[in-house]
Amino acid sequence: MKKLHHVQIPISFLPSLYNKKVETIDNMLYFGIYRLSKTVFKINDINTVVNQFIYLKYNGNNNEKEQIENLLKNQDLDFFGQGNRNGFTSAGGEWEPDAFEVEELSRLFEVNKKQYELCCEFYNVYQTLKNLSVSTDKTSKVIEKGKELEVLLESKIAYAMASIDVLIQYRNNDKSISDLDQLVANLAIRSIIGEKEYILTNRNMIFARMLGYTRINDIPNKETINGDSKRILDHYSKRYQFEKLVEILAINWKLTNYSYHTRGIYFGKISLEKLIKEVELKKNKSKINKANKKQIREDVLKGIFNGEMKSIPIIKVEDNNCEGW
Repeated sequence: MKKLHHVQIPISFLPSLYNKKVETIDNMLYFGIYRLSKTVFKINDINTVVNQFIYLKYNGNNNEKEQIENLLKNQDLDFFGQGNRNGFTSAGGEWEPDAFEVEELSRLFEVNKKQYELCCEFYNVYQTLKNLSVSTDKTSKVIEKGKELEVLLESKIAYAMASIDVLIQYRNNDKSISDLDQLVANLAIRSIIGEKEYILTNRNMIFARMLGYTRINDIPNKETINGDSKRILDHYSKRYQFEKLVEILAINWKLTNYSYHTRGIYFGKISLEKLIKEVELKKNKSKINKANKKQIREDVLKGIFNGEMKSIPIIKVEDNNCEGW
C-alpha cells in the first residue's frame, strides 16, 4: 500500500481553529483518518482480520491489547490469548497464529456478524493509522469520534486535503494569528481546487471557504459576523493584504497563482510556468473561437446581402398517432 500523507477535512472546522486549536485539529484528524479507513483501507476479509487480532493480542503493546479486549468483551473467548508464545509458534520462527485460535475466532465472527463488522472497522482504522505513522493507541478513539463527527456534519459540505504532518505541527506548537490565517487560507483554496490541477476563483469564494461556508451565498450578513471571521473579512478585503497573503501561500504552501488580465484569480497545485501556460492557452482558444464566430457571421451576412442564401424548404409534419409511447 502506498504511503499516504493527507486526510480529508471539512471546511466547516476552519473557523474554530482560532479559539480551539488543539480540539479542532484533533477533530480534523479523527474525522479524516476515520473517513480514509472506510475508503482507501477498507478490508472485509475474515482471515486477515482474525490473524491481525491474534497477533495484536499476543504481540501488541499494552494499549493495543486493552483495545482488543474491550472490543471482544462479553464474548466466550477463554481460549484467546492465554498462551505465552507472543504470537509465534516457535522461537525465532515465522509468525503463525495457532490453528485452534483461528478456528474459534473465525467461528465467533461467522455467528456474530455485528461483532465481525466492529472488528473489521477496528482493523481498517488500525491499518490506516500505521500507514500514516500515527500512534495506533488512538484506534478506538478515532472510531468513536469519527462516527460522532460524521453524524454532525451537513451532507453538502466542501472538503480539503490536509497534510497530517502540518496538522500535527500546528497542533503541538504555538502559532500566531498570521500562521493560522495561512493554514486556513491554504485549506480554503485547496477545497476549491479539489482534485483538479488548477481553478479560477475569486476573493469572495475564498472568504466563504475561510469562514467555513461552502458557497458565497451561505455567508450571513456582514453586520452579524464577529470575532475572527469579521477580522478576516475586514483585513483581507484590503487589496494589499490579500495580495500579500496570496504571495505567502505561493512561497510557503506551494499554491501558485496567476491573474494577468483574468476575471478572477487562478490557483494551482502545479508549477507557475505550467499554470501560466495553461491559462494563456485557454485565453487564446477563447480569442480564436470569438474570431471564428465573427468571421462566420460576416460571411453569412455577406451571403444574405448578395442574395446567395437559399431559402429553407418548409417540411410539413403529418399528424401521427403517438399513442403507446
